[in-house]
Amino acid sequence: MKRGFLILGAAGLAALIALQSFSLQQLRDEIRILETKVSALGVEGKVSSAPSHSGLPAPSLGSLPNRVAQLEKAVSDLGSMADHLVQRGNVPPSSSQMERLQVSFLDPAANERDRLRALRLLRRNGELSEAVVSEAMALLQSSTNANTRRDLLRELDGAVGASAKEPLLKLLVAEGSSNVREELVDVLGDFANDSAVEKRLWELALNDPDEDVREQAEDALSQGRVSPERLQALKDKAIDPEASLNERLLALNTLREEDAAAPDVVSEMINLAQNLTDPVSKARLFGALEGVRDPNLMPTLVHGLSDADPTVRENAVEALRPFASDPRVREWLNFVLKNDNDSRVKREAHEILARQQQGR
Repeated sequence: MKRGFLILGAAGLAALIALQSFSLQQLRDEIRILETKVSALGVEGKVSSAPSHSGLPAPSLGSLPNRVAQLEKAVSDLGSMADHLVQRGNVPPSSSQMERLQVSFLDPAANERDRLRALRLLRRNGELSEAVVSEAMALLQSSTNANTRRDLLRELDGAVGASAKEPLLKLLVAEGSSNVREELVDVLGDFANDSAVEKRLWELALNDPDEDVREQAEDALSQGRVSPERLQALKDKAIDPEASLNERLLALNTLREEDAAAPDVVSEMINLAQNLTDPVSKARLFGALEGVRDPNLMPTLVHGLSDADPTVRENAVEALRPFASDPRVREWLNFVLKNDNDSRVKREAHEILARQQQGR
């Protein structure tokens, strides 16, 4: 039966819901008919199997018991159908279904799969009460199953308050699964302004052995709410010559997300680019400067077009995109297109020149 639901399109779903409504109306009609027949047999509210004391034979119920059983089965089938549609998100749950979902999730005796399904539906319908969130946090801290912890965090993202910061940080320190650490970072990103959270996110962005966790931590730092104090700290980090390139670029990316990459920060990055000798570092810096429109950057990027490393040249070309309206830049890009021996570099130059011709 469930396999049949999976292939339903929008039209099929609409027809199914209409059929359910029609079937329910049929059930109501059947019940009224049965009530009339029961009343005619002299049965008030229930069917009794006791013998008649009048000496007359008891009224025959005929096929009524079978019809009642059929109706009960039909009601059960429709209930199962409705539950299945709710679980798939095709129809919103009723108030009674919502109550059952909360009871199911809060029941410690229920299995984790059913509890997670209930939590997912509660989250989908905006019904994560304080009691549900509290229980989800408790389950998160007690579960020994990494997949369960990951799924719980996905449902808790954006739903936890400040009181969850400390337990989440403790979990992050002890968590061995990279998938769970990634989800923990995602949830903690809402608290990136907190000094303890920000410190931990920086550590993960710079040092976590898993690339996905590092990227998630970078996103959390660059997309979190930035206070004026934190903004100044990021500027100081970006221009600090004692900081590592990773730290400086991460600070720059966060500032750019906040549209706060001040001219003094860009100026320091230009100086850094002019003094870098490692091609990997220079390529990364040019990549981080992509989209910056400071005209003081243009000569450094043009100089990068003659670098011996093709990745440096490719990133320099890409970073020149905002200056493509300048005829001098277009002249350089045409030179690259005709003379560079790397296909990636030539492709980038060709794309920028084509877009410029199209006015895009």
